[in-house]
Amino acid sequence: MTLMLWVNFSFAQTKSETQEWIKEKIELFAYSNDIDIFNNYKLEYIGESLIITEAFKSTSGGITVEYKKVNTIPIKFLSQIRFEDKGDTFWMFIKIKNGDKLIKSKVDFEDNYSFIDKVTVVLEKDFSTDNMPNRMTKAFNHLIQLYGGSITPEKF
Repeated sequence: MTLMLWVNFSFAQTKSETQEWIKEKIELFAYSNDIDIFNNYKLEYIGESLIITEAFKSTSGGITVEYKKVNTIPIKFLSQIRFEDKGDTFWMFIKIKNGDKLIKSKVDFEDNYSFIDKVTVVLEKDFSTDNMPNRMTKAFNHLIQLYGGSITPEKF
């Protein structure tokens, strides 16, 4: 029994290894078409939260829309993440359990914060290869547990 516990703990990723892997993959696979749409994500971990800073730029018909959004996500209260294939892109939805609005969100041109229950991260289509969605789900589930949260298993 002791050997089984030692093997399980000795091969599990640490909190910092898990955080770095998630950060590296999201920043690497951020979607940009190099023509008129640019998404850039920077991740950091402060206290009990994941901070995702999104820099977005889009140009259409000579009009450019550009903003920076900062989302502060309490890791412990996350539910499982979800992915959706959107054709040219692959979207990752990071949601709070029970739809609680615990994510602090601020767009750079607004004065006030808002509180939301979901953050969408737009990734390159290549993210769907090498079993990356399942690997990312496992990494987030592990991180949630490392922060004292629990994973609600899917029933069906």
